[in-house]
Amino acid sequence: MERLLAWCKENKDAWIKLFSNSAKDAKEQGRKKQQSRTSRDTFYSQVTQAIFLNDEDLEVQQLFKEDPKAFIKPVSTRFGTLKKKYNKFNKELKQSGAGKTYAELQEDPMMKSLIGKF
Repeated sequence: MERLLAWCKENKDAWIKLFSNSAKDAKEQGRKKQQSRTSRDTFYSQVTQAIFLNDEDLEVQQLFKEDPKAFIKPVSTRFGTLKKKYNKFNKELKQSGAGKTYAELQEDPMMKSLIGKF
């Protein structure tokens, strides 16, 4: 998970495209919808490489080097699951915690329990 998060931080445009790139989301976030010539499949390939190329398990590294495409579908499926959780959390958070910092949310028992669910 750490390598996925690191990749997302280093590739903000790709992260936005993979997690939230609808015109509605862009408008709500005060930004323009990301237009990219890079396909989602390319981004999934890049993130898969970031995750598995230097895996601590040498066998996983070897399997990835032999057939990197076999890893892309599971990663894209996991991204879909994470995207649903992310969007659900944001929807619930906007209803009661909009504009608050993480520290402020942690101080509020109701918000803290919401954060704990995700």
